[in-house]
Amino acid sequence: MKWNDVLIVAGVLAVAIPQAHAAKSFVTSHEESQTPDTHAPMDETVFRIPVEDGTPLEATLLVPHGAKKPLPLAIVSGGASGVSEDARGKRDRYDYLSGYFLARGYAVLRPMPRGFGGSGGHIITGGCDLASVGWSDAQDIRTVIQTVLEQRSELDGTRIVTAGISFGGWVQMAFGTTPLPGMKAQLLFYPLMHESDCHDDGQSLVEGARVFGERSELPTLWIQGENDSKAPTDVWQAMFAAYHDGNDKAELLDIKKFGNDSHAMLLDAHGLKPWQDKADALLARVGLPSQVVDPRYLPPGSTNPDKPKAASAGKSTK
Repeated sequence: MKWNDVLIVAGVLAVAIPQAHAAKSFVTSHEESQTPDTHAPMDETVFRIPVEDGTPLEATLLVPHGAKKPLPLAIVSGGASGVSEDARGKRDRYDYLSGYFLARGYAVLRPMPRGFGGSGGHIITGGCDLASVGWSDAQDIRTVIQTVLEQRSELDGTRIVTAGISFGGWVQMAFGTTPLPGMKAQLLFYPLMHESDCHDDGQSLVEGARVFGERSELPTLWIQGENDSKAPTDVWQAMFAAYHDGNDKAELLDIKKFGNDSHAMLLDAHGLKPWQDKADALLARVGLPSQVVDPRYLPPGSTNPDKPKAASAGKSTK
């Protein structure tokens, strides 16, 4: 099965995510690393954390230097581009998105799903029941977060924000139906998923988004562009509308076009500009840090001198 960098949305089965029990983690590496453009220092720890069935998942924790503790925590879930049963991909950090949070004093946790990077197990599949895939991966992520919070006292489990990219956005939408008590908000960057076993997944994505929205009250900023190579505009617009029908705390930020492909926005050093002001406003509304305290973690030229001109739709969070 070949996965594209897109989220799988899915079935209408009400799949409950049970409470995971924190497990012992194993540190595989710990070093001082740097951001790629500005060389800002941070502590980088790589874990292997067994989840409920014993499968070890790889996770990376980034901690900014000099930030006030305890640190709020940002969970970054990434896409699935190029990942398959035969190609697991590599551990990644999503440096520009992570830098957005590091600059505001957050620690960043980047979990890798089953079958991705150094995680064990196999990629979770579900045919056209795309929602079930999201729920299953979300259950694993819950265990990873709880384990890291239990073992790292400098992290504040009462102040958590999640950010999901493409497939990771789909998983975070699922996670948002049964959030941890400290989860205050979520950022969804062009969330969706495609699976080769589902040849016409548009309706499954819409129905999955509807189910997730009906079960979520989490303040949400959904960021999407109109030149997205993975998501036809009519599909993502229908997905957001279905999600917003259930979760009226969701807001859509339509960035129109970004470069040659808005689906690759967060791989670009300028990819923070279209959405960071809206994200700052959401974080402030829910009582999370929203001001830059260490700009070294931001790529050059990423600050906005003016307010964003992108169109937004849906209801703003209060």
